[in-house]
Amino acid sequence: MSFQVDNVTLARRGEQVDGTLHLTPHHLIFSHTPPISPEDHIKGVITRPRELWITYPIIAFCTLRPAPAASRQLSSIRLRCRDFTFVCFYFINEHKAREVFESIKQWTCKSSRIDKLYAFTYQPPPPEKELNGWELYDPRKEWARQGCLDEGKAWRLSEINVNYEACSQANPNVLY
Repeated sequence: MSFQVDNVTLARRGEQVDGTLHLTPHHLIFSHTPPISPEDHIKGVITRPRELWITYPIIAFCTLRPAPAASRQLSSIRLRCRDFTFVCFYFINEHKAREVFESIKQWTCKSSRIDKLYAFTYQPPPPEKELNGWELYDPRKEWARQGCLDEGKAWRLSEINVNYEACSQANPNVLY
C-alpha cells in the first residue's frame, strides 16, 4: 500500500523545504520543487523537482512528536539513519503524522519473510532488463589487471565450482 501526504515540511542540514512525502513499501520519498530566483525566472530557467529517497532498512530510529494541544507547534517525525543522516518531517495534520509514523514503523521492522524484501520485488526498467550483468564483469581479466594472478602471488584460479557443485550461489565460472 503506497500513499502520499502533501504539505509536509522537511528539516535537514539547517534548511527547511515544503513538499510531498510519498510512502511506498520499500522507500520513503520526499519531493519538492526548489524556489526559483527572480533572475532565473526572467531567463526562463525551469527548476526540476528534487527528491530525497530513504530506504527503510537504513532507518535506525524513528520518533513521533505529537503537537501539544495548547501550542502552535506542528507534529513531527524525526528519523535518525544508519548513515548518520538526520531528518525531521513536520505535519499540519497530527492524524496524518501518526499514520505516516505507523507505516514507517511497520515497514522498518524486520519482516519474517525474506521474499518481502525489495530485492525480490524489484522490476527493472526495459533497458536494464535486457542487460546480462555477468557479461559486464570478467573476473579473470579483473584479477589479472590487479596482478593477483601473477606468478608467486597467493591467489590461484580454480574450476571446482564449474557445475555449481561446491557452492550453488557463486558464479560457477571461477573461484579463487
